[in-house]
Amino acid sequence: MMRLVVDSNVLFTYFWRNSALNRILDHDVKLFSPEYALTEIEKHREEIIEKAKMKENDFSGYFYLLKQSVDFAPKSSYERYLEEAEKVAGYFSDAEKEEIRDDADFLALSMALGCPLWSNDALLKKQGKVAVFSTYEIITLFSPKNPVSKKENFDDLIAWIKEKDKKFKGKREKIDYDLIAYGVSRNGKISHKR
Repeated sequence: MMRLVVDSNVLFTYFWRNSALNRILDHDVKLFSPEYALTEIEKHREEIIEKAKMKENDFSGYFYLLKQSVDFAPKSSYERYLEEAEKVAGYFSDAEKEEIRDDADFLALSMALGCPLWSNDALLKKQGKVAVFSTYEIITLFSPKNPVSKKENFDDLIAWIKEKDKKFKGKREKIDYDLIAYGVSRNGKISHKR
């Protein structure tokens, strides 16, 4: 079973019909996120309801199901890795440091669990402490055509993703079209409506 830490922006997509997150939940995967992410979802409740074109009580039902589908870890379970995760910000420009610090809980949980992080944040890909997979890479990993999708050797998975990415250089529009079908626009923002 593959284990992944999921960031707040990916969790937001749970409320969109046919999102990549909903499709991945049908696979042999265990998802984790800091409890802090639940606060983020509540904070953006109205925005999620509006973008997903859903009713308030539908949101509550989906939110309940999300809490059953993802293991939300208390800060105490990864707290000892927070300092190391925050140090990652030291390698970035002043403008980027705050953004990295905002994601420290996700990085720390990934370090504590020894598993990759699912995030569309390009800046997180630049750090070297935790493997970070974008939604496109997650979709690719779970593709029935992926020969390594059943393996737990993340080095093989990362190598396979890099090889696939080279293959699609110059064919970005096709990739973008595939991502949009899964609810992700070219810049990694969610675009699919419920």
